[in-house]
Amino acid sequence: MGESPAGPTTPEPQAPGVPEREARATPDQAAPAAPTAPTHRVPLGTILGARSGDKGGDANVGVWAESGPAWEWLRATLTVEAFKALLPETAPLEVTRAELPNLRSLNFTITRILGDGVASGHRFDPQAKALGEWLRSRHADIPAALLQPPAAPSAALTPPAEPPGSSAPPAAPSAALAPPAAPPGSSAPPAEPPAAPTPPAATPGSSAPPAEPSAALPAPPAEPSTALRQASAEPPVPTPTPEGTP
Repeated sequence: MGESPAGPTTPEPQAPGVPEREARATPDQAAPAAPTAPTHRVPLGTILGARSGDKGGDANVGVWAESGPAWEWLRATLTVEAFKALLPETAPLEVTRAELPNLRSLNFTITRILGDGVASGHRFDPQAKALGEWLRSRHADIPAALLQPPAAPSAALTPPAEPPGSSAPPAAPSAALAPPAAPPGSSAPPAEPPAAPTPPAATPGSSAPPAEPSAALPAPPAEPSTALRQASAEPPVPTPTPEGTP
Protein backbone atom coordinates (compact mmCIF):
# COMPACT_ATOMS: atom_id res chain seq x y z
CA MET A 1 0.00 0.00 0.00
CA GLY A 2 1.24 3.53 -0.75
CA GLU A 3 1.57 6.31 1.77
CA SER A 4 -0.80 9.27 1.85
CA PRO A 5 0.06 12.75 3.25
CA ALA A 6 -1.55 11.68 6.52
CA GLY A 7 0.63 8.58 6.79
CA PRO A 8 0.35 4.94 5.70
CA THR A 9 -3.14 3.47 5.43
CA THR A 10 -4.06 -0.02 6.49
CA PRO A 11 -6.96 -1.98 4.99
CA GLU A 12 -10.03 -2.41 7.16
CA PRO A 13 -10.06 -5.87 8.76
CA GLN A 14 -12.45 -8.26 7.04
CA ALA A 15 -15.22 -9.86 9.04
CA PRO A 16 -14.70 -13.59 9.56
CA GLY A 17 -16.74 -15.82 7.27
CA VAL A 18 -17.48 -13.03 4.76
CA PRO A 19 -16.11 -13.65 1.25
CA GLU A 20 -13.63 -11.14 -0.03
CA ARG A 21 -15.91 -9.97 -2.86
CA GLU A 22 -18.64 -9.08 -0.32
CA ALA A 23 -16.39 -7.11 2.06
CA ARG A 24 -17.12 -3.42 2.48
CA ALA A 25 -15.21 -1.00 0.30
CA THR A 26 -12.20 0.69 1.85
CA PRO A 27 -11.44 4.37 1.29
CA ASP A 28 -8.93 3.36 -1.40
CA GLN A 29 -11.66 1.59 -3.44
CA ALA A 30 -13.93 3.57 -5.73
CA ALA A 31 -17.66 3.19 -5.20
CA PRO A 32 -19.60 1.87 -8.24
CA ALA A 33 -21.10 4.59 -10.36
CA ALA A 34 -24.86 4.91 -10.50
CA PRO A 35 -26.45 3.72 -13.75
CA THR A 36 -27.01 6.47 -16.26
CA ALA A 37 -29.04 4.50 -18.85
CA PRO A 38 -32.62 5.72 -19.43
CA THR A 39 -35.22 3.95 -17.32
CA HIS A 40 -38.99 3.60 -17.16
CA ARG A 41 -41.05 3.16 -14.01
CA VAL A 42 -43.09 0.04 -14.64
CA PRO A 43 -44.16 -3.02 -12.60
CA LEU A 44 -41.44 -5.53 -11.80
CA GLY A 45 -43.57 -8.24 -13.39
CA THR A 46 -42.89 -6.69 -16.79
CA ILE A 47 -39.55 -8.51 -16.94
CA LEU A 48 -39.54 -10.76 -13.84
CA GLY A 49 -41.43 -13.84 -12.72
CA ALA A 50 -42.19 -14.80 -9.12
CA ARG A 51 -43.75 -17.55 -7.03
CA SER A 52 -44.37 -17.75 -3.31
CA GLY A 53 -45.74 -20.02 -0.61
CA ASP A 54 -45.73 -20.83 3.08
CA LYS A 55 -43.12 -22.75 5.05
CA GLY A 56 -44.72 -23.07 8.44
CA GLY A 57 -44.80 -19.58 9.89
CA ASP A 58 -42.33 -18.31 7.25
CA ALA A 59 -42.94 -17.30 3.64
CA ASN A 60 -40.78 -18.13 0.64
CA VAL A 61 -40.60 -15.83 -2.43
CA GLY A 62 -38.67 -16.78 -5.56
CA VAL A 63 -37.95 -14.19 -8.25
CA TRP A 64 -36.36 -15.00 -11.61
CA ALA A 65 -35.36 -13.37 -14.90
CA GLU A 66 -35.54 -14.87 -18.39
CA SER A 67 -32.44 -13.24 -19.91
CA GLY A 68 -28.86 -12.64 -18.88
CA PRO A 69 -29.09 -8.81 -18.84
CA ALA A 70 -32.31 -8.94 -16.83
CA TRP A 71 -30.67 -11.30 -14.33
CA GLU A 72 -27.69 -8.99 -13.86
CA TRP A 73 -30.07 -6.11 -13.21
CA LEU A 74 -32.16 -8.20 -10.78
CA ARG A 75 -29.06 -9.41 -8.93
CA ALA A 76 -27.72 -5.90 -8.44
CA THR A 77 -31.03 -4.17 -7.70
CA LEU A 78 -33.25 -6.39 -5.56
CA THR A 79 -31.35 -6.38 -2.29
CA VAL A 80 -32.91 -7.12 1.10
CA GLU A 81 -33.35 -3.38 1.69
CA ALA A 82 -35.05 -2.93 -1.69
CA PHE A 83 -37.25 -5.97 -0.99
CA LYS A 84 -38.41 -4.50 2.31
CA ALA A 85 -39.07 -1.13 0.68
CA LEU A 86 -41.25 -2.77 -1.98
CA LEU A 87 -43.14 -4.88 0.60
CA PRO A 88 -43.49 -2.67 3.70
CA GLU A 89 -45.13 -5.43 5.77
CA THR A 90 -41.77 -7.25 5.74
CA ALA A 91 -39.78 -4.27 7.06
CA PRO A 92 -39.79 -5.28 10.77
CA LEU A 93 -39.15 -8.95 9.99
CA GLU A 94 -36.00 -10.93 9.27
CA VAL A 95 -35.50 -11.45 5.50
CA THR A 96 -32.87 -13.82 4.13
CA ARG A 97 -31.70 -13.53 0.52
CA ALA A 98 -30.09 -16.33 -1.52
CA GLU A 99 -28.76 -16.24 -5.07
CA LEU A 100 -29.23 -19.04 -7.60
CA PRO A 101 -27.23 -17.81 -10.61
CA ASN A 102 -27.69 -20.99 -12.68
CA LEU A 103 -31.44 -20.41 -12.49
CA ARG A 104 -31.15 -16.61 -12.80
CA SER A 105 -33.21 -16.28 -9.65
CA LEU A 106 -33.24 -14.96 -6.10
CA ASN A 107 -34.95 -16.55 -3.12
CA PHE A 108 -36.22 -14.56 -0.13
CA THR A 109 -37.29 -16.17 3.13
CA ILE A 110 -39.43 -13.95 5.39
CA THR A 111 -39.34 -15.22 8.96
CA ARG A 112 -42.56 -15.31 11.02
CA ILE A 113 -44.64 -13.31 8.53
CA LEU A 114 -47.38 -15.95 8.94
CA GLY A 115 -47.13 -16.11 12.75
CA ASP A 116 -47.51 -19.67 13.99
CA GLY A 117 -48.63 -20.98 10.60
CA VAL A 118 -51.57 -21.08 8.25
CA ALA A 119 -54.14 -22.23 10.83
CA SER A 120 -53.37 -19.39 13.23
CA GLY A 121 -52.64 -16.64 10.68
CA HIS A 122 -54.74 -13.49 10.38
CA ARG A 123 -53.45 -12.30 7.02
CA PHE A 124 -55.75 -11.93 4.03
CA ASP A 125 -53.38 -14.34 2.25
CA PRO A 126 -52.64 -16.87 5.04
CA GLN A 127 -50.52 -19.16 2.80
CA ALA A 128 -48.53 -16.32 1.17
CA LYS A 129 -49.51 -17.61 -2.29
CA ALA A 130 -50.14 -14.07 -3.55
CA LEU A 131 -46.99 -12.55 -2.07
CA GLY A 132 -45.00 -13.15 -5.28
CA GLU A 133 -47.63 -11.45 -7.46
CA TRP A 134 -47.82 -8.61 -4.94
CA LEU A 135 -44.09 -8.10 -5.42
CA ARG A 136 -44.41 -8.25 -9.25
CA SER A 137 -47.06 -5.53 -9.15
CA ARG A 138 -44.75 -3.05 -7.40
CA HIS A 139 -43.22 -0.38 -9.62
CA ALA A 140 -39.49 0.17 -10.08
CA ASP A 141 -37.17 2.06 -12.42
CA ILE A 142 -36.20 -0.55 -15.04
CA PRO A 143 -33.67 0.19 -17.82
CA ALA A 144 -35.35 0.87 -21.14
CA ALA A 145 -33.04 -1.62 -22.87
CA LEU A 146 -34.64 -4.46 -20.88
CA LEU A 147 -38.15 -3.41 -21.90
CA GLN A 148 -37.64 -3.62 -25.66
CA PRO A 149 -39.62 -6.55 -27.12
CA PRO A 150 -37.64 -9.17 -29.06
CA ALA A 151 -37.57 -8.75 -32.81
CA ALA A 152 -40.28 -10.71 -34.58
CA PRO A 153 -39.11 -13.33 -37.09
CA SER A 154 -39.41 -12.47 -40.76
CA ALA A 155 -42.68 -13.51 -42.38
CA ALA A 156 -41.05 -14.80 -45.57
CA LEU A 157 -38.58 -17.55 -44.78
CA THR A 158 -36.12 -18.85 -47.36
CA PRO A 159 -36.38 -22.62 -47.83
CA PRO A 160 -33.26 -24.48 -46.68
CA ALA A 161 -30.69 -25.25 -49.35
CA GLU A 162 -30.24 -28.84 -50.47
CA PRO A 163 -27.16 -30.46 -48.90
CA PRO A 164 -24.33 -31.31 -51.30
CA GLY A 165 -24.73 -34.67 -53.03
CA SER A 166 -28.46 -34.98 -52.38
CA SER A 167 -30.85 -35.48 -55.25
CA ALA A 168 -33.69 -33.02 -55.38
CA PRO A 169 -37.18 -34.61 -55.42
CA PRO A 170 -38.85 -34.69 -58.85
CA ALA A 171 -41.20 -31.88 -59.59
CA ALA A 172 -44.88 -32.71 -59.30
CA PRO A 173 -46.62 -33.18 -62.67
CA SER A 174 -48.95 -30.46 -63.79
CA ALA A 175 -52.70 -30.98 -63.60
CA ALA A 176 -53.34 -30.94 -67.36
CA LEU A 177 -51.12 -33.30 -69.37
CA ALA A 178 -51.24 -33.72 -73.15
CA PRO A 179 -52.14 -37.26 -74.33
CA PRO A 180 -49.20 -39.27 -75.66
CA ALA A 181 -48.69 -39.17 -79.42
CA ALA A 182 -49.75 -42.27 -81.38
CA PRO A 183 -46.84 -44.28 -82.84
CA PRO A 184 -46.33 -44.07 -86.62
CA GLY A 185 -48.52 -46.45 -88.61
CA SER A 186 -51.08 -47.01 -85.89
CA SER A 187 -54.63 -45.88 -86.18
CA ALA A 188 -55.51 -43.59 -83.36
CA PRO A 189 -58.96 -44.09 -81.83
CA PRO A 190 -61.42 -41.38 -82.69
CA ALA A 191 -61.59 -38.61 -80.20
CA GLU A 192 -64.66 -38.55 -78.02
CA PRO A 193 -66.99 -35.66 -78.75
CA PRO A 194 -67.01 -33.01 -76.08
CA ALA A 195 -69.84 -33.17 -73.62
CA ALA A 196 -72.64 -30.71 -74.10
CA PRO A 197 -72.30 -27.82 -71.67
CA THR A 198 -74.86 -27.69 -68.93
CA PRO A 199 -76.93 -24.50 -69.06
CA PRO A 200 -76.48 -22.29 -66.01
CA ALA A 201 -79.14 -22.47 -63.32
CA ALA A 202 -81.61 -19.64 -63.23
CA THR A 203 -81.04 -17.11 -60.46
CA PRO A 204 -83.85 -16.51 -57.93
CA GLY A 205 -86.38 -14.00 -59.29
CA SER A 206 -85.41 -14.40 -62.93
CA SER A 207 -87.68 -15.98 -65.51
CA ALA A 208 -86.22 -19.16 -66.84
CA PRO A 209 -86.25 -19.55 -70.68
CA PRO A 210 -88.83 -22.04 -72.03
CA ALA A 211 -87.55 -25.54 -72.43
CA GLU A 212 -86.87 -26.68 -75.97
CA PRO A 213 -89.46 -29.14 -77.32
CA SER A 214 -88.25 -32.68 -77.53
CA ALA A 215 -88.12 -34.53 -80.87
CA ALA A 216 -91.49 -35.94 -82.05
CA LEU A 217 -91.79 -39.60 -81.20
CA PRO A 218 -94.17 -42.01 -83.02
CA ALA A 219 -97.33 -42.60 -81.06
CA PRO A 220 -97.85 -46.18 -79.88
CA PRO A 221 -100.64 -48.13 -81.67
CA ALA A 222 -104.06 -47.76 -80.10
CA GLU A 223 -105.39 -50.79 -78.28
CA PRO A 224 -108.59 -52.35 -79.76
CA SER A 225 -111.81 -51.82 -77.96
CA THR A 226 -113.30 -54.43 -75.66
CA ALA A 227 -116.01 -55.39 -78.15
CA LEU A 228 -113.49 -56.03 -80.88
CA ARG A 229 -111.31 -58.13 -78.58
CA GLN A 230 -114.32 -60.25 -77.62
CA ALA A 231 -115.46 -60.65 -81.24
CA SER A 232 -112.07 -61.82 -82.31
CA ALA A 233 -111.74 -64.20 -79.37
CA GLU A 234 -115.23 -65.99 -79.64
CA PRO A 235 -116.06 -68.24 -82.63
CA PRO A 236 -119.00 -67.12 -84.82
CA VAL A 237 -122.43 -68.62 -83.94
CA PRO A 238 -124.21 -70.23 -87.00
CA THR A 239 -127.59 -68.73 -87.83
CA PRO A 240 -130.43 -71.33 -87.93
CA THR A 241 -132.22 -71.61 -91.27
CA PRO A 242 -135.89 -72.75 -91.73
CA GLU A 243 -136.47 -76.21 -93.12
CA GLY A 244 -136.97 -76.47 -96.80
CA THR A 245 -134.90 -73.48 -97.54
CA PRO A 246 -132.31 -74.27 -100.16
